[in-house]
Amino acid sequence: MLMSNRVKDIIQIVLSSRGFVTMKDIANKMNVSERTVYREIPEVTEVLRQYQITLETVSKKGIWAVGLPEPIQKLQTELGEHKKLQVVDPKERMYLVLLELLHQDDFMKTEALAIDMGTSLPTIRNDLKKIEKILPEYNIKLISKKGDGICLSGEQVARDHLMVNIIMKNTDVDVIVHWLAGNVRQFHPFMQKLDEYGYMDLFQTCEKILRDISHKLIQKNYQILDQNYAELVMLVSLLIRRHKIGNRKYSTDFTVEQVDKNQKKVVAALIRMLEKKYSISLDEAEKEYLLWVMDISVGKRNNENVFVKNFVLKPKIEEFVELVEGRMGITLSQDTKLMDGLLTHIDKALVRTRSGMSISNPIIRDIEKDYSQLFSIIKDTVRKVFPDDYFPDDEIGYLVLYFAVSLDNITKKTFRVLVVCSSGMGSSKMLASRLEREIPEIYVRKIVSLVGLGEEDLNDYDLILSTIPLYLKDREYLKVSPLLNDNELEIVKEKIRRHKHQTLRKIEEQERKAAELESSNSIVSLKQLKQLTTWAVDLLAEFHVYEINNLKDENHLFSNLEHTIWEAGIFIGEQEIKNYVIRHGNECRFTIPTTEISYFECYLKKIKKPLLFVYHLKEKRMVDPQEGDAVSNIIFFFYPTEMEEVQQMFLRYITELIIEDRDVMKLIEKGDEEEIRQCFGHRFRHYIGESI
Repeated sequence: MLMSNRVKDIIQIVLSSRGFVTMKDIANKMNVSERTVYREIPEVTEVLRQYQITLETVSKKGIWAVGLPEPIQKLQTELGEHKKLQVVDPKERMYLVLLELLHQDDFMKTEALAIDMGTSLPTIRNDLKKIEKILPEYNIKLISKKGDGICLSGEQVARDHLMVNIIMKNTDVDVIVHWLAGNVRQFHPFMQKLDEYGYMDLFQTCEKILRDISHKLIQKNYQILDQNYAELVMLVSLLIRRHKIGNRKYSTDFTVEQVDKNQKKVVAALIRMLEKKYSISLDEAEKEYLLWVMDISVGKRNNENVFVKNFVLKPKIEEFVELVEGRMGITLSQDTKLMDGLLTHIDKALVRTRSGMSISNPIIRDIEKDYSQLFSIIKDTVRKVFPDDYFPDDEIGYLVLYFAVSLDNITKKTFRVLVVCSSGMGSSKMLASRLEREIPEIYVRKIVSLVGLGEEDLNDYDLILSTIPLYLKDREYLKVSPLLNDNELEIVKEKIRRHKHQTLRKIEEQERKAAELESSNSIVSLKQLKQLTTWAVDLLAEFHVYEINNLKDENHLFSNLEHTIWEAGIFIGEQEIKNYVIRHGNECRFTIPTTEISYFECYLKKIKKPLLFVYHLKEKRMVDPQEGDAVSNIIFFFYPTEMEEVQQMFLRYITELIIEDRDVMKLIEKGDEEEIRQCFGHRFRHYIGESI
């Protein structure tokens, strides 16, 4: 067939794309203008039509080719490709190289890889360097042997997990799901590779079995996302493949700690179906693996036991959200949907990452672009809270979306609008009613006349709408008709969209200012750091647990207290302590709930440094007449009233540590001075390290 080289190039780019490709992307790859590409599209469409291939266009996404594999392959051959893929994206090429290595049982020459990929030897060597950085996550090594070439070393189960991750990272999930079901919607290089390696029949047969299983799970109130379903099909299929080739080694523990009984029944049914279909008998390790795969792939709706099951993880989630709040300057921890969502997602994410699996995020680039600052904050924070676990960018992208949804909820009903009219309120009320009906985020805060406009502080509003011309600058208000036509409605919606991202811009500005402040105030920061360190060292040095015998009453307590703090250099008399308690009442002392610990704090101008100590009572006493519970320990905290902000934050951290940290409370109840000191020392060091 006769066609220009330009048309040929466009067809090759479209056929080898992973999904939609925009005119701009095609133009950039060909080094021509977008207009030039548009001019060639009619001829491209005509060529594809002759091969029963349709060029479909989706707004804001681009174009893609839809057709059966045979005509696509025929066209590829006639274009001179001879079954070789034209790989335009360097990252895609690197993963295709890795996929090729995973299917080599022996050493392979790098020159052969370069020929297969249609690229240069230096390019392949550069790809191999990147691959070496990925492999440790999967307990796989790249071995190089002079004269023989390169190969991968690692367990087959780890290699299979890596292969699934490669497919998920480089293929849109809808393409995979349709391919697994035998409904090929478009050409795709990675799907073609799976076909070449002989997976098609195995994967599609397993998919039919798992389709029935998924229906049973849904009936039992489980949910399976398309992405999890695709992974489930491939992992189960690869288990069958390992069994058939006699590779059943599992050095990694795939045991599930808590097995849901319904889930266990479904897995048992799956095992029976697989054994019957393939005439095999799975061993215990393989059955455990199937249970593990099912556990990471499905989730139960409205799981009421999620917080009980994750009592160790919950404090981590709270710490994670708290640190993100600190960076963003916005309170999010009251959002129960955010907390529950993060708990469920991170629970499964840890299972995945600790066993070499990772989830693919098809919109990761959009997330990084649209929420760049939030992405950076969450990436830093999750690695602080989970230092021993590796969260790839795809996982972090999903965490960003949880926070983005929470931020979006915060902005609802916060777009403040001022409506201005000429005389009567009828037209403006009509306008306000239309606004609030069409746009839920709108909050018409006030309706005023032209005369009343001068009394308003316009900074209190996010948007000013007027049915008449105003003396304001055009950019400061929007003139609309009382009925608000469709064009005007779209303009208002665009204003809303920008407003939703205003919070993120504020976060960005806050982060920038914080960075500038940190840079300009380095000397001040060092001084503050020195002071914090000095305070921490002094607190630990003077910390003691005093054994108190025969504590008679409250007066006896205050008498003991005067003696203790005098020895530490705080000269406050017994009567002064009593007067302080009378003035502050329950604010200065209370029993920590569900414990036998009473907390007492005192802050006065004459106190120059903080002091922390514990009274360990031999016999439980009611030390506060207002409190009905007897206690066995009293923790005292004395500190100055005049402090800089950084010192206040440190002391606030210590207070929260005492009354919220369960480990600290257990040690206090135990009364072991050295263990408490070591625990405080570890927490202080962590806090100061985070401050740096």
